[in-house]
Amino acid sequence: MKKYIKKVLAVILFFAVIWIIAAVSDIIMVVNQKNPLFCSNTNSCAYTGNCYNTYVGLGYSFIISEHYTTKNTEFLYSIFGHDVYNDFTNSKVTIVDSAE
Repeated sequence: MKKYIKKVLAVILFFAVIWIIAAVSDIIMVVNQKNPLFCSNTNSCAYTGNCYNTYVGLGYSFIISEHYTTKNTEFLYSIFGHDVYNDFTNSKVTIVDSAE
């Protein structure tokens, strides 16, 4: 029974490490103003002077704003629906589910 528990914990630990590597690599790519690798683009809307892109990964997401005039990029990073890092100058930016 102990071997079974150790194997289950090893598998859970393996997938947790893979998830952390994917999330950290996406964060690094977004900070360097590139699109995240392990996320899918679910929403892309063009507004006046700005373009907001929503990228969703497995348990985490990004909202990225690219300002066309200043070439400045801001982003919001969320894990399991909770905002972790908000780089927006107007601090009230939240993720809106398009299915509602």
